[in-house]
Amino acid sequence: MDEKTFDKLANGQIEILSMLLDRSVNPDLLNRYKQTPLMLAAMHGKISCVKKLIEAGANILMFDSLNGRTCLHYAAYYGHSGCLQAIFPTARTSHVAVSCAIAIYLVQHFLPLRIYRSAIYCTMNLGTLSI
Repeated sequence: MDEKTFDKLANGQIEILSMLLDRSVNPDLLNRYKQTPLMLAAMHGKISCVKKLIEAGANILMFDSLNGRTCLHYAAYYGHSGCLQAIFPTARTSHVAVSCAIAIYLVQHFLPLRIYRSAIYCTMNLGTLSI
């Protein structure tokens, strides 16, 4: 898949994203920085794309090679609480929640940093996250 098509997967072009996912395109494709469309959608605050990618089975815990971040990192770092709201329910209902890894992950990676605490506090206040 070329870079332009990959970018359309994540940058708010929901019609193209839906069409590609309907054709069984892997939602965890990687760009040259090993970033997934879900990471890019979370980075740019594209909530509808985040939701669509999660529905298609995108892995919320993949790390990129550029910064070692996940979609959770990007959503929190750029202050996209709507994206966090879309991602957290998946974390609670997936194998991640069963293994308790998400709680450990949040404490170790988000809570020590002010910007992440603010994003999680915002999400908690909106009633979508309970720790």
